[in-house]
Amino acid sequence: GSLLRHHKRPHLHVSKEKLNATATSIKMYAQFIQTIRRTIEKGFGIAVNVPAFKSMHKVARLSFREDPHYMAFYKVVRQTIEYAKTFSDATVALICDDEPSKACECYKQYDVMRQNVKQPENRRVLKSIAFGDSKHYMQLQAADLLAWILRAESLYEFFGERYSIRELLPEFKSSDPSFKLQIAPAFYDSDQLKAYEAECLKWAKAAKKV
Repeated sequence: GSLLRHHKRPHLHVSKEKLNATATSIKMYAQFIQTIRRTIEKGFGIAVNVPAFKSMHKVARLSFREDPHYMAFYKVVRQTIEYAKTFSDATVALICDDEPSKACECYKQYDVMRQNVKQPENRRVLKSIAFGDSKHYMQLQAADLLAWILRAESLYEFFGERYSIRELLPEFKSSDPSFKLQIAPAFYDSDQLKAYEAECLKWAKAAKKV
C-alpha cells in the first residue's frame, strides 16, 4: 500500500498487450517486485505456445476445453497442489482474476479436478475458488505482474520476440537472502505439446476413442 501511495497509484495495473516499458517504468516495477519477493513465498507461471496448442489433435485439445487458457489454469493449479502437499494438512483457496469470458469454464475445470478420483489430493487440498476484481486484491496485482513478465519471456522463448519488460525477470530470480519468493515458470513449447499429443493419442487408441 505504501509503495502504491509513493507512486501515486490507486492500484498496480499492467496491460498484457503492452510488453514494452520505459526505463523509468521498469525501475518502478522493480521496486514492486522487491516488495513482492519479501512477502510472498512461491510463484508459479505457465505459458503455452498457442499456435502449437491449436495444431494438436482434437483429442489432446479436449483435455483442456480446446483452449490453452485452461491448460495453463490446470497446470498452475496442479503445481500449487503439489507444493501444498509438502506441508502437513495444507489447504488452498483459489482467488482468480474475474474475467467474465473465462470464469465459468475455470470453475468447471476446478470442479472436474476435485472430482478426479485418480488425483485424490485435488479434493483434499482445494477447498474453494473465487473470482475478484484485481483492483481490490494486491495478491492478484502481484500475480498479474509476474504473468505480464513471463508472457514477454515466453514470446521470446517461443518466437524470438524481444520486449523490454523481460529485463524485470532477473528481479524475480534474485538470490538476495532477504527475499523468500521462489518462482517456478514453465513454458510449454511445440516439442512438449507434441509429446503430450502423442500420449493422448496413445491413450485414446487404447481406449478405442480414435
